[in-house]
Amino acid sequence: MKYFRSFQLVGTEAIDEYYNSANKLAQSQQELFKILSEDETADVSTQEKEIGNIYKDMYKKYGMIPDLLYHAMAEKGYVSTLLNKKEYKQKIKSGEVKKGTARELELLIDDKKESAFSVPVLQINDPHSIRQFEQTLMGWQKLKTGISQAQAEGKKDIEISLTEQYEAACNEMIEKYKLDPAKQFVFETTTVGVYLACDEEELHMLAGVQKKKRVLKFREFLDKKKTSE
Repeated sequence: MKYFRSFQLVGTEAIDEYYNSANKLAQSQQELFKILSEDETADVSTQEKEIGNIYKDMYKKYGMIPDLLYHAMAEKGYVSTLLNKKEYKQKIKSGEVKKGTARELELLIDDKKESAFSVPVLQINDPHSIRQFEQTLMGWQKLKTGISQAQAEGKKDIEISLTEQYEAACNEMIEKYKLDPAKQFVFETTTVGVYLACDEEELHMLAGVQKKKRVLKFREFLDKKKTSE
């Protein structure tokens, strides 16, 4: 599959707006496919109309052609450490954090909503490095959860194995990213690229269409030239 960037989204508001539309489209399409998989003769005019309206809106906002395949990819962003309200106030007071540089988030912790402040500590400005960091962060968090579960279930062998892996992951966080594993982190995207996705066969088909257009234009040019002579 080949990817060609169509447009760029900058800022949380623009990114959230795009993903909101993209998620609505995906949900509507899934609903349509589910209905048709159960009954091929079912009336899906309501779902088709909804999908059509979403496509129309996305074409108007972003120039996205209906039914083409697009892929959104984080291109820039920063790693933030998460602070609770008390920690945030202390950091502001000590001057470690400047007021206005943190973003207030609402997190669901143990089924309870809690406020947290995300303070940027590391900027990452290319998609490949972002994917690498997110994989590292996801693996690190998964290991922490696994250790807690093993401890709760009394599975000592699994706990020891996961702890060794966790320590290696912590060393990577320290050595590669200069981050303190004792803290909580989240990656916040600031720029997203939206790419048109095509496989090689589709590109050959497109090349054929464009070649025909070029030949036609050249013939029109020759006809005009002959007429003028």
